[in-house]
Amino acid sequence: MFDRYKRPDVDEISGPKTTQPNADRPPEPVPPPLHAADVEDELLAILSRIDRLEAQAARALTHLNDADSWRRKGYTSATAVLKHRASLAAGAAMRLVGRSNSLANMPLAATALEDGSISVAQADVLCDAYNFDSSAYLDEERMLVGLAEQLP
Repeated sequence: MFDRYKRPDVDEISGPKTTQPNADRPPEPVPPPLHAADVEDELLAILSRIDRLEAQAARALTHLNDADSWRRKGYTSATAVLKHRASLAAGAAMRLVGRSNSLANMPLAATALEDGSISVAQADVLCDAYNFDSSAYLDEERMLVGLAEQLP
């Protein structure tokens, strides 16, 4: 009566049947665990790459906004593109667009972020300063970016 409900990929005695090719091949060797210092270096390198990718994303968003391509594709804003096409939450999309909009007017900070001299967190603080008083920020951008490069 219940035979039609049996799953062909499960054996009642041995469990799931393996359907993957080379399933009986021995697993790849697991690399030895890294020492704490190696893990720290690897983590810092990854975080640095993420910051540089965030800088590239900001630059790409600037071009997206400049070209107004989001409007031609039927979106209401670059934020809407990120929410729909990248599946970002509204807050994350707005932060990326806000950072991009600010960095487009902050050449020294944008360059420092792109070359890894400052982190995204430091760039965000500089963006906050720019958004608070753009003319005062631009008058002192060289000094502010220099300080950010020196501080952890």
